[in-house]
Amino acid sequence: MPPAYSAVRVAGRKAYELARHGEKPELRPRRVTVARLELTEWQDHDPVRPLATIEVRCSAGTYIRALARDLGEQLGCGAYLGALTRTASGPFRLIDAHRLDEVRAALGGGRARELLLPMDSGLDFPQVTLSAAELRHFARGQQIRRAFTPAGEGLVRVVDEDGRLVAIARAGDGVLRPEKVLIGAGAQH
Repeated sequence: MPPAYSAVRVAGRKAYELARHGEKPELRPRRVTVARLELTEWQDHDPVRPLATIEVRCSAGTYIRALARDLGEQLGCGAYLGALTRTASGPFRLIDAHRLDEVRAALGGGRARELLLPMDSGLDFPQVTLSAAELRHFARGQQIRRAFTPAGEGLVRVVDEDGRLVAIARAGDGVLRPEKVLIGAGAQH
């Protein structure tokens, strides 16, 4: 069950907005997946308020504050979230992040591009390559009719002949429809 102070929408408003105005939002339970929940540390130097550190691997939409609350209810002692560190989100991992001093040095030295990931990092969509002629039409918002089936229908990454991301499109019925185009109509590809 999401916490009352969450961004879940209830009747078009965020639950936390309702809660802050003294209203009790009617929240519905959400189905989430907790693939792993491991107790990694237990501190009981204060037996009245022991401190548990857990590592959770879960699906999107899981409220860790609610998980702490629910664990406390199940144990009959109550619990709350004291701190949270997100160590991964999709393919992005904290361990792969650059330290702030590295970012500052790269910015100061004109080397910021060295730290950047490719623009389509994290987009887990099939890829479609368009020719230069097709890209000119696509950049003007025109759909492309093609006999292709990149894993059926749905969102696809559109790349140019050099493999650079140029758009996100929706494929279906042999037609590629632009959703987000990242090149101008006059682009030379």
